[in-house]
Amino acid sequence: MLTVPEDMTTHLDLEPAARRMAGVVQAVPDDVLGQPTPCERYTVGDLLDHIGVVALAFTAAAVKRPLPGGPPGDAANLGGDWRTRIPRDVMAMAEAWGDPDAWTGMTGAGGVDLPAEIAGVVALDELVIHGWDLAKATKGPAGYDGPELEAVYGMVQQFRSSGIEASSVRPFRYPTTPRSSTGSSVSPAATPVGSRRPESCRTGDCKGLVGQPTI
Repeated sequence: MLTVPEDMTTHLDLEPAARRMAGVVQAVPDDVLGQPTPCERYTVGDLLDHIGVVALAFTAAAVKRPLPGGPPGDAANLGGDWRTRIPRDVMAMAEAWGDPDAWTGMTGAGGVDLPAEIAGVVALDELVIHGWDLAKATKGPAGYDGPELEAVYGMVQQFRSSGIEASSVRPFRYPTTPRSSTGSSVSPAATPVGSRRPESCRTGDCKGLVGQPTI
């Protein structure tokens, strides 16, 4: 069973990670939308669409009005306003999780029911890890030294230590599920993140740290 990191005595502040993500999105050039990302089978455009969907889903989760699940990210769904719309929605998500009530009770995202305090950490995880993915794919500044980085690491370590299949907890689906050398399912989050300390992300030298989709 997943739990909130022991040192988390109050709700987390998603605003720094959201602001960083918004800046990375705004800086994405139009001519790189078809380029690959560290997320397997996701182009930059696909990842941008996924980030936009995640922002809406976790905003809804914060106010206890869960949205149904959807397909993997697809650049064809971006529309012409993505550079302003996605940053706006990302910041709205952070604002929604700024309400202490967002962290209480049960909620859901993408058709999965889960404790609100877990959903909030997953939302932060999305911002930090996909912010790195997008920055790396577009050759932007990838380093992140936000105040909540340890919470992301703690959550991912729980996936790694418990052997929980990501799809049973995380509400969205990707085109593929990574497999271990033995053929067993591996959590997309645990595989890349579990082998490194969060300080690698602070310098931008994450390499495999956040190389796969998280939910």
